[in-house]
Amino acid sequence: MSRQSNKRVVAIIRPPLIAIGFVAKTLYKLLFGWLDVPLARKRQDKFAREIQAELPFLFNEYRGKLIPVENGRLPLPFDYVGATVDIGCFLLSFARGRGELGITISAKNADGSSNLSDLLDAMQDPYDVRRKVVYSLADWALLLKPNMPSLREVFSAGKYRHTREYVREFKKRMSTSDDC
Repeated sequence: MSRQSNKRVVAIIRPPLIAIGFVAKTLYKLLFGWLDVPLARKRQDKFAREIQAELPFLFNEYRGKLIPVENGRLPLPFDYVGATVDIGCFLLSFARGRGELGITISAKNADGSSNLSDLLDAMQDPYDVRRKVVYSLADWALLLKPNMPSLREVFSAGKYRHTREYVREFKKRMSTSDDC
């Protein structure tokens, strides 16, 4: 087939396929959509319990509090789940989905957040750039527990702006050092 005939076939088939997709999506939401939010809520609750079990020091020693996800944000796409722990001067936001686990950290009363692994790398020796591999909440617990006092210090009221700039510069240095 020539290119012109391919374009014609696509132009003919595309509108009905879009209409069929719209009808199928609408039917799904009408018939089964009401199940999505309760199932997402169960996955969220299970993830929150895993965080409490694997990182108990956040709740026992640092009096962390889980912040519930509002129903308006559920269901999250794919198999994603998330939870936020309020530590006082900062928030740890956990996200897991599609085989990945990540934590971002943000000051409680500031815009923006940083990837926790970037921040921890920046707090370590700047010339020791070996990346720690973190796959599970248990791995995060081993990495996070000894660094909690330092994190609380760098997120104290007077130091957060300096910390954010330092992490930005660190990330910039790291991205330029990868270009050999």
